[in-house]
Amino acid sequence: MALTEVYVDPSIAGNSGSGTSGDPYGDLQYAFDSETIGTGGTRFNIKAGTAEVLAATLDKGTITGTTIGKPVVIEGYTTSAGDGGVFELDG
Repeated sequence: MALTEVYVDPSIAGNSGSGTSGDPYGDLQYAFDSETIGTGGTRFNIKAGTAEVLAATLDKGTITGTTIGKPVVIEGYTTSAGDGGVFELDG
């Protein structure tokens, strides 16, 4: 099964967006808080270029639907999922 793609762009306002490539979430924690893991797992794609600066410890326990066999992947992107973009996470 394919991963569900979720997009995050730290350069836009936090706590915004719908998680699509055209309307990404503004920060990773908000994405975790808003998403349910897809049947084949979910890849959180963080856009390269602006550091994702965490205000507090990243709480991955807020993602709903996590079980064995449903991976959660965090990866960078430049223009599309899996294109080799490198993201920066600063805590």
